[in-house]
Order: sequence, then C-alpha cells, then structure tokens
Amino acid sequence: MARVQSSEPPDAAMAAMAREVAVARTLADAGAPVIAPTRDPPAGPHTVGHAVISLWTFAEHRPATDADEVTAAEALRAVHAALAHVAGLPPFIDALDRCAAVLADRAAMHALTEADRAFLEARQQALRAGLDGAGPSVALHGDTHAGNVLMTADGPLWGDLESACRGPLEWDLVQLSPVARRLFEPYDRALLRRLSELRSVNVAVWCWADADRSRDVRAAGEHHLARVKAIAARATASHLKR
Repeated sequence: MARVQSSEPPDAAMAAMAREVAVARTLADAGAPVIAPTRDPPAGPHTVGHAVISLWTFAEHRPATDADEVTAAEALRAVHAALAHVAGLPPFIDALDRCAAVLADRAAMHALTEADRAFLEARQQALRAGLDGAGPSVALHGDTHAGNVLMTADGPLWGDLESACRGPLEWDLVQLSPVARRLFEPYDRALLRRLSELRSVNVAVWCWADADRSRDVRAAGEHHLARVKAIAARATASHLKR
C-alpha cells in the first residue's frame, strides 16, 4: 500500500512521513497491532513528481463496523502501551497550534465566510486555553477515527500514525464510541466533551482549508462547522435558562 501526500510542501511532507514510518517501524517491531512499513522495497518516504509517498505492508482487510468497536479499542490500548516506549513524540498542543495558524490565515480559509472563520477562531481559542497542562500526558495515536483501523483475519491493525503524540488520554477517546471508551476508564468526562468540540473545530479548519479538493472534504467541513455551531447554541440556551 502507498500513502500519498501532495497537499503539503514537500519538505514538510517528507519530515512528517519520515517520522510516521519510524514510529510505525518501532511499534511493528515490538509486536504492536499496527500496519507495518515495508522493508523491501524500502518504505521511504520517496518523492514522486510533486508528491511524497511511503510504502506499507498490504493486509487483506475489511472496514471496521460498529460490531468491531471493542476489539479495535483493545488493539488501541496495545498501541498506546507500545507508544509509551517511543521517545520524542510531540505534544498534542503542536497540532492545535498549527491549526490555529491556518485558521488565522484568511487566504488559506478563503472558502469559508469571514463570519464563520471568526466563529471558529473564537471557539478554537476558547477551547485551547489552558490545555498545556490538562491532566496527565500519555502516548497517543492522535487520530483514532474508524477509518484508521483495518480489520484483518489476525485482528485489528491501526494505521495513519502521523499524528502520534503525547497528551491527555481523552484526546484519543473523543472519536471512540461510549462502549469502546469503557475500556479506558477512568477518564475525565468534562475534558472529553471539551476536546470533542475542539476536535470538530480542527477537522472543520483542515477541511475548509482544502475544500476545493473534493465534495467529500467540503461536506466534512460543513458537518463539523454545523456541529460546533450546534454545541455553541445549546450552551447559550442553557446559560440563558439559568
């Protein structure tokens, strides 16, 4: 399998992919349930035209379904345990700050109305405030949506480790179902709600920054923007009732 990155500048894409391959190699060698980079041919990353690619071992698989949520969460716990031994994982705050920089760039957010850009910026700043020391910092996958786990005959394999980081456990739980989250108790439910909204803000920003790429990307941006607006509206309504 090949992972292709053509939307970032080549130098940035090369650095990110090199780190992802190194992390995945370490985890695979330790027996963690992850998709392993290839050895022959070398995993790279390689430059092909204007794109940067990395190569990964192919595994027969099917997409994860709701019935797989607990099994996938058990595999995620094993990934967390292996990641705990990986040195140099960046803080999850770094990803938030990169998102804030894009959001502040009106040219990058040209597909979004100024009112919506300002709304997302205000929510990102409010939700980001004070998170530098929010709870214990643990090793995280960083992007645990169901599309990043493959169900194979040998069990779930987690991929897309480019977002591996250190931060509050709740950052990896926001994309899991309530049933799957039970495997990680105890956790901070208030922090989970805050980070869930912040995750939607970030996804909305990255999708709107790349909205011209496809209808699916724009639709995802619209979905997460609408979700953040709905959360804000409920909070306002609740405050007015007090």
